Amino acid sequence: MNVISPVDVGALVYYEATSIRGVAFTADESLAQYDHLRIPVDIAAQFIDGTLDHRDWIVWRNAAGVALYNSASDIDVSVDLIASQFSTLPPTARSPLTLAVKLYRAAQRMVLQINSTAGLRCSETASLPFVLTVQHDPAAVLHMVEVSVPQLLRERLLDLILPIDPEIALDVQTRCLFETYVEYPSTDADLPLTLPRGHFIDLMRMQPGRTDRGLHGVLKRAEGVLHIALVGQAIESYHRSTALLRLLISQPGDPTLLWHTAEVSVAQLREGCEVILPKSLAAKAFDVWIPLLYRRATLEIV
Repeated sequence: MNVISPVDVGALVYYEATSIRGVAFTADESLAQYDHLRIPVDIAAQFIDGTLDHRDWIVWRNAAGVALYNSASDIDVSVDLIASQFSTLPPTARSPLTLAVKLYRAAQRMVLQINSTAGLRCSETASLPFVLTVQHDPAAVLHMVEVSVPQLLRERLLDLILPIDPEIALDVQTRCLFETYVEYPSTDADLPLTLPRGHFIDLMRMQPGRTDRGLHGVLKRAEGVLHIALVGQAIESYHRSTALLRLLISQPGDPTLLWHTAEVSVAQLREGCEVILPKSLAAKAFDVWIPLLYRRATLEIV
């Protein structure tokens, strides 16, 4: 069962944005602040007794209306779901995010990023137009770009040129393909870079701390084990195809003085890989370096 369609008479599912907040057989005043839809009573009973986990389902609105979708399955997004009229993207921080539009003014870049955990697909010819205008003046068009929806869904992060004076305040307008858009910041922090495909450009040191999106390492000194894994959604990468990720362990601050090297399988990074370190490294401070494959890489020591 991948889709649960609403019914006229049945139990109530309360939701916020795309997340289910509660299921009840009758109206629940404690959940009255949320939107709701009705589903068959026998299916609601499965949510309540735990047979179905509400965390595996999202609420999705398309041309046919609102329904529940299994987040592990594909959601059909086709070109006929794009509304004919343009609308200005509102600044909003509702979660979970579906599509983020980020404007990096000083660098003159526009980044589109999909954070949805659900699978998405569409017609191979579908395109999504974006029109950038002077703020509060939709007639003053500054830039237009047509984005390939299949490419957007496939790569989940697109970095586009923004040839606009960074001092001009902007509105972004488009046709409605996704239900939720998010605020587009003007900060230049965390700007994704586009590098030539198929090349190592430089090495990146894994920074101390944690990340919720990117490559995360956990060093267990007592066990002499380094655990490496990809975490989060819409992970930003440099689009270089490789089967193995090489780790270089060096003297702190000096990648030319190598103490150890290791390789981990890129295909296994979602599940996580463990590297057994030499005993000589157990008590030492060291840096871990990787080729520029991921834009975020952190190392936590426990």
